Formats: sequence, structure tokens, C-alpha cells
Amino acid sequence: MNTTLTTRKIILSIAVLLIVSLTSITFHYTQGPYKNFIQGVRLFKQGKFQQALELLEPTFLSQPDNLNLGMILVWNYKELDKMQKMREMMDYIWEADTRDPEIARQLADAYSSQSEFGRAEVLYRKAYSQLKTPSSKMGLAQNLVWQKKYKEAIPLLEELLSQSPQEAELLEFYGNVCFWANKHEKAIEIYKTLLSLNLGSEEVVLKLADLLRYTGRDEEAIQIYNQYLKNKE
Repeated sequence: MNTTLTTRKIILSIAVLLIVSLTSITFHYTQGPYKNFIQGVRLFKQGKFQQALELLEPTFLSQPDNLNLGMILVWNYKELDKMQKMREMMDYIWEADTRDPEIARQLADAYSSQSEFGRAEVLYRKAYSQLKTPSSKMGLAQNLVWQKKYKEAIPLLEELLSQSPQEAELLEFYGNVCFWANKHEKAIEIYKTLLSLNLGSEEVVLKLADLLRYTGRDEEAIQIYNQYLKNKE
């Protein structure tokens, strides 16, 4: 899994949920729970997850319809390695059948992080059908890839690349997917594009060389290997 993309997506998503919750919660909470919520969120953002939990859990119990807060608790549980609690909250939100596409995408991220790709796909599709954002499209594409549904994922990745043609991580991921889908010439083209744009890592160089060798282009592969070794000197 592309860890950098996924981590960045989760951080941005949590920020969105926090903003939504902070905006709406004043209309639903009395002063005491509201203060606990604000402090709990502050502690969560500071990485003080156990202290945050002690405030956020009772706040959620007093207002179980606040699924934004429920999703914050999902990630808080994950940080504390309380996987059973995380799963229970995920299933609670799943059963609630949220109509909020942003919560659906967050919940999809959570299920995907636990390799629950079936439920994740349902949620990613729900989110993407309403949001049509690059992040929701990428989430759906990645989930399809993890299920080896490459034919469905590749068009989504190509749409994303049409908007960000020189995004290194996206290009490399697309190249990897083409390789896994046995579209070897396309993968070679993408890896070469990365190198021509000076966006390729050492891993890309080695993947390109291996792929060239695999497809019988030994001389070209040797040139790539030699250039790699030269650059290492």
C-alpha cells in the first residue's frame, strides 16, 4: 500500500471531520459535554490519545447520533491499539448507514486499513458517487487494486493522472498497477516517464530494470543497472 498517500489522506480527512464536528456540535451539546468535546479534540490533535479518550467516550455516549465524533473515536482507538473497540465503533457507524459521504469515505479508509475490502468498496463507491473528489476517487481506486480489480482501477487512476500528470507518487502507483495487471509495456513507459522527469526513486530504477529483463530486453536492462550502480558510486 502506498503509505505516504494513505497517511496524508487520513490526516486530511480527520481534519475535515474535526471542522465539521466543531461547527455543528454547539447545536447538540450542553455546555459541559461541549467543553469536554473541545478539550478531547485538542488532546487528540496533540497526540494525547488516552486523555482524549477519557473525554470523548462519555461525550459520544451522551450523543450517539454524532457520527463525526464516532469516526474520531475510531482513529483514536486505532492509535491506542484498541482494535476491538475500533471495530465495534466502525460496525456501529456502518449499521447507522450514514448518508454523509465524507463519513462514508472515512469509514471506508478504516475498513480498508483492516483489510475489510468488501465493506470498504461499498463505502468508497457511496462516497465517490456524491463527492466526485480526487481523494474519494483515489480511495476507490486503491481499494479496487487491493482486491486485484485492476480493470476497474486503471481508468480511475488515468483520470487522476489527467489532472495531475506529474505527481510522482501517483505515477509510480499507476506504473505498479500496470505491472501487476500484466500491462508491462505501459508500466515500462510510466517508469521511464518518472525517470525522465527526475521523479523516480532508486526503487523505480530497479523495478524498470527488472521489468525490462523480464520482457527480454536484457541490453536495455543492463544499461539501467549500470547507470544505477554508477549513480551509487
